[in-house]
Amino acid sequence: MKLRQLFFILALMLTTLTVSAQPPKHNDRPDREHKFNPEKFARAQEAFIVKEAQLTQQETAAFMPVFREMLQKQRTLFRQYRQFAKAKPQNDKEATKLLKDVDDLDLQIKKIEIDYHAKFCKVISPMKVYQVHKAMNKFKHITMERVAKRKN
Repeated sequence: MKLRQLFFILALMLTTLTVSAQPPKHNDRPDREHKFNPEKFARAQEAFIVKEAQLTQQETAAFMPVFREMLQKQRTLFRQYRQFAKAKPQNDKEATKLLKDVDDLDLQIKKIEIDYHAKFCKVISPMKVYQVHKAMNKFKHITMERVAKRKN
């Protein structure tokens, strides 16, 4: 009888160890990031822009603080977009107001970009500003492609 109890306890312990040694289910895809890291994203964006626009160290040092300032101002407006995305207008009047508000946000974001293009031209050449603009669009496109691939 004691041998049977000892065997049962030993089997139970081995089963418990085996089950607890299994990786969690969310780790099935090692290529998937667990959580969005804004600092990591910002560093990757900046590195991509510096490389694509071929900015020197001096240009990077002068440009990046102004660039971060622009992104910070735009980020506050992008947060408002999330509010609109959650909205569910019940009638044409509400939908019209929502569309007007979204259009106003678009104009404000574009105004910030226009204002900062002028500021950028004061710290780096207009040709480099154009290259930065192209790099930003390319980074956005690549990022969206990666997100779409992860969803599939």
